[in-house]
Amino acid sequence: MSVGKTTVNSIPLVRAEHVITYIDWLRKLGTPVERELRRARLPVLIDEMPEQFICHDLAYRFLGNCVDLEGIDDIGFEAGWKLTRQDFGESMNRALTQAPTLNSSIECFARLIRQEDTGMRCGMRREGETTRIWIHQYVPDGGDKRIAEWQNLKAVIEILRHQAGSDWLPPASGFESSLTPSQSVCDRLGSVELFSDQQESWIDIPSRLLSQPITTRSVESTEDASIGSADDETGNRPASGWIDDLSDALIPYLPSGHPPIDLAAEMAGTSVRSLQRRLNRMQTSYIELVERIRFEQAVRLMRDSNL
Repeated sequence: MSVGKTTVNSIPLVRAEHVITYIDWLRKLGTPVERELRRARLPVLIDEMPEQFICHDLAYRFLGNCVDLEGIDDIGFEAGWKLTRQDFGESMNRALTQAPTLNSSIECFARLIRQEDTGMRCGMRREGETTRIWIHQYVPDGGDKRIAEWQNLKAVIEILRHQAGSDWLPPASGFESSLTPSQSVCDRLGSVELFSDQQESWIDIPSRLLSQPITTRSVESTEDASIGSADDETGNRPASGWIDDLSDALIPYLPSGHPPIDLAAEMAGTSVRSLQRRLNRMQTSYIELVERIRFEQAVRLMRDSNL
């Protein structure tokens, strides 16, 4: 999947926890969150399912509507500032815990990031004494780049803070958007030099920082840690086809009933008729697809002896 564009073979998805971070902040602000979730066609029970995946386009619509409603351009910074490593999924956290150096931590994050956000890419470019850690983020047509770019960079900063200190900030940071941070943002960033209208979001760090061993590693076995990165070499979820993306995007709606087919078509970026034709070519129908998802979720719940 190319960043910034939905293809016929994928539906960009994000783990619900990363949208809940914004929802928690919006609730404290007094935003009518449930109303806006319904307006954006997101599941209103999203708070109860942080590990599920939701459609990226609908998440951007929801957050964009809230930005317009509240008139706050810094929502990405305000919500993203609160992100911690505990907001990563269990697999990501387990793998990061076992990384011996910060360099391997960032490499691990880049490899597994699609377990958190299928439209996100991360990498490093070393230039002598400085290393640039860059992030590309899928943004739907008309989406506001500012919404997610700081949260994405804060995720990397949180990994580095594990060794560099809880208050560590990079000397410089770049944003794809035409960022005009408020005075409040500038005050919290202190001496960080900011650059806007970049080809990618990034932070610069001293290269020497990456080679430092992590002194607070868990004593968990390496065998246990490998569970978190076993999906595949690129960090894909085990199911990575178009119909699997659609299935994952529909799961959060099941507690509220049968998700309408026009919602599924919207998430797939197509018309209802085109969706039906495509499913027919796969020798299934929308009703059969939803029933299969419901059955698989029921089996999963029945196997959990704690429920």
